Amino acid sequence: MTQSRADEIVRKVIYAKFNVMPKMKDSEEAFHVGRMMGQMQRQLEIELSLEVEPHESEDKDTPKLVIYSGDGYADGYMVYDYAECPNCGREFEEDRDEWEMPFCCACGQALKWEE
Repeated sequence: MTQSRADEIVRKVIYAKFNVMPKMKDSEEAFHVGRMMGQMQRQLEIELSLEVEPHESEDKDTPKLVIYSGDGYADGYMVYDYAECPNCGREFEEDRDEWEMPFCCACGQALKWEE
């Protein structure tokens, strides 16, 4: 792979993450864009002969339960207002648009949110 090809893929991923994803209201459409971004990242890793960590090679289409955490209490109960992608560790905050998205915007992992 040439450096210009690698740069092109990186530019597409960055554009999708920061310009397309925040504007999406349709969760199904956003899910497909997230998968595309994950596929582009994996393609780049393969073409650049980078070693893929074992957790990244697992099936990203199968939803995995997010890891909830909190940093405070309300009425004596822990408030779980943070979640983490079980695949890449990307943190989500409850008051953000990405909360309860069906996929991780960083790695494309399908996510399962407990209600």
